[in-house]
Amino acid sequence: MWGAFKRFLSNFWMNSIEIRSIEISNPEQLLLANDCVHDLFFNLDDLIVQEGSIRFVILFQGGWRGAVDPLVVMIIRNVTRMEVRDTERVSWYDVNTLKWEDGCLTVATGIPLELKIWVSSLHITLLNCEDKRKEAGS
Repeated sequence: MWGAFKRFLSNFWMNSIEIRSIEISNPEQLLLANDCVHDLFFNLDDLIVQEGSIRFVILFQGGWRGAVDPLVVMIIRNVTRMEVRDTERVSWYDVNTLKWEDGCLTVATGIPLELKIWVSSLHITLLNCEDKRKEAGS
């Protein structure tokens, strides 16, 4: 199964490989998602909640407080509940890992933040936005 999943990833950027999108539907695939978002930054204020899905806009580390365009968009679907405890209130957080336990996805960050997202079933889409900028010639 893992070999078939790797072949599916033919067009997304990760470690010098171009990938356009990845669909994550089981916890074993979170290792790949972690590779894509580890050390990327996101602005907690840019978190968008939209009809049962949370869209995370994650920005690359090099442009974390001034970048306009996201490098990767993470869309989490089937959300039933979300909990955020932002004690530091810095807005910008780096992603260390995505953790899965008992229907809850936790986004672990280097700067203290508790971000937990409960879902009825795991369905995450990672979209690479850099390809679109290259195609547009910018």
